[in-house]
Amino acid sequence: MRLASATTFDNTINTLTAKQSAMTAQQDRVSAGLRVQKASDDPISAASAERAMSRITQLQADQRALNVQRNALATAESTLGSAGTLMHRFRELAVSAGNATNNAADRTSMTNEMQSIREQMLALANTKDANGVYLFSGLEAKSVNGVVTPAFTTTGAGATLQYVFNGTAGQNAPTQSAVPFTMDGNSTWMQVPKGNGVYDVTVPTTNVGQLSTDVGQFTTTPTGGTMTSPYTVTFTVTGTTDAPITTYSVDTVPVTTPLSTGTYVPGQAIAFSDASTAPTVNVTLTVSGTPSTGDAVSIAPYSVTNPASTSLFKLMDTAINGITNAASGSPTLAQTIAQTLTRMDAGTDKLLAARGQAGVWLNRADSISDSNGAQSTQLESDRSNAQDLDYVAGISDLEKLKTGYSVAMQSYAQIQKLSLFDYIR
Repeated sequence: MRLASATTFDNTINTLTAKQSAMTAQQDRVSAGLRVQKASDDPISAASAERAMSRITQLQADQRALNVQRNALATAESTLGSAGTLMHRFRELAVSAGNATNNAADRTSMTNEMQSIREQMLALANTKDANGVYLFSGLEAKSVNGVVTPAFTTTGAGATLQYVFNGTAGQNAPTQSAVPFTMDGNSTWMQVPKGNGVYDVTVPTTNVGQLSTDVGQFTTTPTGGTMTSPYTVTFTVTGTTDAPITTYSVDTVPVTTPLSTGTYVPGQAIAFSDASTAPTVNVTLTVSGTPSTGDAVSIAPYSVTNPASTSLFKLMDTAINGITNAASGSPTLAQTIAQTLTRMDAGTDKLLAARGQAGVWLNRADSISDSNGAQSTQLESDRSNAQDLDYVAGISDLEKLKTGYSVAMQSYAQIQKLSLFDYIR
């Protein structure tokens, strides 16, 4: 078969063009640092690199969200720490208010600072993050007409002042890649126990002497009982002024037959069992101070109208109202101080528990960040293995292609010079 010189020429040109294209493509790979620049270069490697990049992008988005959550939690944790400091100061003022050397004016001055602390506490409970979300709004932050509602607001004034939680009670749980960025403010700020959870102990303002009690203890027989009726512990003083004898009587309300009687010893527990049928509540109450005849201590079961817990703010208001302008001889001052200390301790425990939970979640956020970083590093390694160019091998291949192309060009140039006329010469 005869081969025309035109066919030979075309084949040579095609070969040179292919070598030039291969060299150009390799130059592009070296310049970009990528072995696989498009799916057609290596479909399997391209798919692997795409999967790795997709997962890296997702991890980056998760990490950005986590950073926002961690910042919000850090703010909440710091806020709870500040609230704890204020609680300690409030408690110090309450202790000072019980000092007999202070007069009514001194106590009023103290309650002015206590009122300021209560206002600061409410402001802390309404702390927002950088995005304007209330950090103690629980499961969600309600929105009214596009404006985020404060987590806590007040209604009424004076004796009718009430505190309202506007969020949703409950706590979001952390996930594998996220932590909660709002905390259950209802549990932290609105559910502080007033006493032992079964009954409330108060000292009537009609008392003449000075009495104070603890919050009381109880057991039930069998387990699970609740108190259903109120009781009054009434004191009677007999004997001489130099040798008074004080006795007590535990009575139902209204008075029927005394449940228990005995001699009163300051600081010694008064114990009795309630009059209800089984299960029976066994009450232990420690009373201190010096009563007068007719003085009493009231014991009332908690109910819907007298719940076992209330807001920390309300308990602070109760303490402020009981201490303001109170004289050293006030029959209710000692009880107010005693209950305030117990309740502030319970409120502090609530704040500490919430702060501890925030700390746990911050540690979890750090662990998730570390995990995200490790995964991103591994995925980047997988992507690099599938897509990136080995520069040593790539440059070596480029030099080979350059040499081959150069040799081909020189050979073609020499061949093109050959002709019959050149041979005849």
